[in-house]
Amino acid sequence: MRMIRNLKSIIFLALLSIFTFSAGIVDARTQYVSDELVITMRAGKGNEFKIIKMLTAGTALEIIEEDQQYLRVRTQDGQEGWVLKQYITSEAPKAKIIAGLKQEIDRLKTESKDVIKLMNERDNLKTLNGRLSTETEHLRKENSRLKRLQILWWFLAGAGVFFIGWITGRVSRKKKYY
Repeated sequence: MRMIRNLKSIIFLALLSIFTFSAGIVDARTQYVSDELVITMRAGKGNEFKIIKMLTAGTALEIIEEDQQYLRVRTQDGQEGWVLKQYITSEAPKAKIIAGLKQEIDRLKTESKDVIKLMNERDNLKTLNGRLSTETEHLRKENSRLKRLQILWWFLAGAGVFFIGWITGRVSRKKKYY
């Protein structure tokens, strides 16, 4: 009897544990470690010195002096102080790299829009060039036809003057009295 009671207790505890852990799994959510680092710039080497400024990740610093644990630095606005060496790197921070890449993406998007615009303009100019070439060829043919017609008109005008002169000469000979 006691064994049955122990067995029931064990089963009850096992089921309670399963439900407790499964509820924790269902309630789990994803979170991320922040990559924003804030360090202190102090008046001297050590935590006992006054904090001059809080420096965030990506702050550019000029190294003035170096020892084993600390660097004496100058910020872009001219403030000087000491920071722990372990937090300083010569590599650009990821946030700056990402910001630069985002700017590059925006620039490339703008350029691609310009390229598409230029391609459309090129296609329109090709179409216009085709129409103008056709019109130019038509005008050349018309010009050639008009030149031939002009030559014909000049020939007929010359022939007409010659004919009128010839007739005038014939008529005026007949009227002469000797």
